[in-house]
Amino acid sequence: MSDTKHWGKPSRNKLWQEKNADEKAEWVKAELQRMRSLFTMLSSQVQEIGSRVKAIRKKLQENQ
Repeated sequence: MSDTKHWGKPSRNKLWQEKNADEKAEWVKAELQRMRSLFTMLSSQVQEIGSRVKAIRKKLQENQ
């Protein structure tokens, strides 16, 4: 019989405590990049919504 566990999938991720300093730094850099991308996307969407609201207000004022 082998030592392979058939009931569970082995984790590909190390626990934080098991990571060395370089691995932790790489993870932090990757997370910061992901957050930066999310912030850029959200910022763009907020600007687009602001433009649409401004256009709607302008039309409402024209119709009064």
